[in-house]
Amino acid sequence: MKREAAFRSTCEFVSAKTNKLEVFSPSDIRSFGLTGQALYRSNQSEINLRRDTPMFIEVLVEGETSLFYYDRYAFRDTDGNFFELQNEDEEKVVEGRKYRVKSNEFIRIISAQLVNKCFKLIQDANRLRLEHRSMVPFFEKFNKCINSDYHVYYRDPVKVNYGGGLGYSIITSSAFGLALPDLNETTSSSGMDYFGFVSSSLPRINKRFRVQLDVQYSGNRNFSIDTRNGDSYYETMLSLDLIKAGLQLKYHFPVTGKIEIQIGAGRIYNFISSNNLSRTIEQVSGTDVFTEDGTSALIVSESISENIGTLVLDYQFSPYRHGFVELRYANGTGLLQESVANTIETVGIRFGINIPVSF
Repeated sequence: MKREAAFRSTCEFVSAKTNKLEVFSPSDIRSFGLTGQALYRSNQSEINLRRDTPMFIEVLVEGETSLFYYDRYAFRDTDGNFFELQNEDEEKVVEGRKYRVKSNEFIRIISAQLVNKCFKLIQDANRLRLEHRSMVPFFEKFNKCINSDYHVYYRDPVKVNYGGGLGYSIITSSAFGLALPDLNETTSSSGMDYFGFVSSSLPRINKRFRVQLDVQYSGNRNFSIDTRNGDSYYETMLSLDLIKAGLQLKYHFPVTGKIEIQIGAGRIYNFISSNNLSRTIEQVSGTDVFTEDGTSALIVSESISENIGTLVLDYQFSPYRHGFVELRYANGTGLLQESVANTIETVGIRFGINIPVSF
């Protein structure tokens, strides 16, 4: 069943028996829906809902008092009276200046028709907004208050996205030697990243917030520091593979119908899956050169934590597939521990596919 809008003029249905597409108009059928989850009723079957244009109307709450949605909200009270709800602008004049403000006429209608039958909802009515996650709970509470049997057809869906892709990043390690002055250097390593992620909406908090968990593999990262201190030469080399597990909270800004910007912040934990560390010291005394293995003075961290910020541009190719580009910046504790105080910075870009599903 395909239903892209609550007030669409047709219902497209694929029969499981014939696998053929059938198209129904509001004049053909009384209603359609998903059992226990959604109900759309023809406005031709409800005399109070009839309008010049035939349409399917979404039933959000059905009981002695029912809530509907099409191009606006409407409700039918316990006496069968039907009321449409809007929040049009009205003009006010203050100290000779004209202002346009929301009329909140819908709150006055609800207060006059419903709150007088359930006074404990007066504060809830004053806080109402014309959106599903505000209107549906109110009418659910009202039906409970008047001891009415009712059914809520609308539930905020939990939206889950998953996907993956490729990226490129530069990791910069800055080591400030306390006991080891030769490590007063900054070294960088760059390479490809491979990642996958899953994210979930938070409909009970804010529909624009999402929590994202992602895992990334950054392999074959090589760091090298070559320094000289007097007659001593130091060569430090570190090669490692990183597995990054990150948790972010993201906020989504719709730009157009198909484009949105996402801003995220969170924490990354880098687990070193393998490493190869060497530190060679050469000391020159006259014509003699003494070589020493200084690897034991360094200890590679088992895990590295970073704070991360991201900026994402997401484009919807279809309802079932998005593409995105993401800029990332992270910083935190460094690659080495104990003998040096050090930091790590990561700058990267990622390209991926994002697949949305709803539950």
